[in-house]
Amino acid sequence: MRRKRSNATITFKSRWQLPIDRYMAKEDLRIATGLSAATIAKIDKDGNVNTDVLARIC
Repeated sequence: MRRKRSNATITFKSRWQLPIDRYMAKEDLRIATGLSAATIAKIDKDGNVNTDVLARIC
């Protein structure tokens, strides 16, 4: 039996609201969370990231 795959799209646009509210640039967020530039780029492009990454931002 095959499972149907969901086509739901998740966007990270709301994730950028926190740094904006704190007057942080993406580079500041990257340094504060210890994330790599590639991970920040994935979030910016709504790419696949681990939930651990999202937990660091929140």
